[in-house]
Amino acid sequence: MVDCKAFGITAINTIPGINDSDDHGVPYPNVGKHDQTAPGGVAGDALRPFATKVIANMNKYMAQNDVQHEPYIFGCGGVSTGQNALHLMRYGAHAVQICSAIMENDFSIIYDLETGLKQSLYLNGHQSVQNDGVHKALIKNIAHVTDMDVHAIKVAHVDNDLCINCGKCYKSCVDTGYQAIEWDADTRIPVVVDDDCSGCGLCLAVCPIKNAITMVQRPDGAMHYIDRGEYKQEIETKW
Repeated sequence: MVDCKAFGITAINTIPGINDSDDHGVPYPNVGKHDQTAPGGVAGDALRPFATKVIANMNKYMAQNDVQHEPYIFGCGGVSTGQNALHLMRYGAHAVQICSAIMENDFSIIYDLETGLKQSLYLNGHQSVQNDGVHKALIKNIAHVTDMDVHAIKVAHVDNDLCINCGKCYKSCVDTGYQAIEWDADTRIPVVVDDDCSGCGLCLAVCPIKNAITMVQRPDGAMHYIDRGEYKQEIETKW
């Protein structure tokens, strides 16, 4: 598509999906006496990761194949804040399109987006998207997982000054992680055990406070081997 000399490309439109049914098993939306339904377009925040991937892939393809006439790419999907817009531009969007955010609010959100974009640029020391190396800035960071440094092992670090002692990190790690966080019931302070932490980032994902948990380089720089009991030796041998 990027070789067709098109002036512009919108990436992306909605993705077909079917809504949840109600408590009585009736689909929504429904039509007629038989309550018929059909796939519709999924939009909003859920679409942004997919839009980012398509935009990044197009830009990587154009860079690798020396495309002479690059089309303008309009990032579309899940843009509701200035930070969202800047995110898509860092992966190669020249501009963004907005629909769902206006539907959920009104046209005044455009001014909020403009202010938010200017604020994000200012806080990162930039004056503009095009002239300060912001546009396409993250294309170089995309790599195939097999090309990544397997020795760049990180572990979770909890900032006790920011931690609100909610315990979400502990519960998620114990139930679905690698049991690498200990919990003091009296102080309600989570403690990460570096030797057990695999650096999966689950605790960071569920933490409700920004920067309360960060991923830092593993102190000893050593590879992490997960103890899977009697199957551990078999797994290590296969690898």
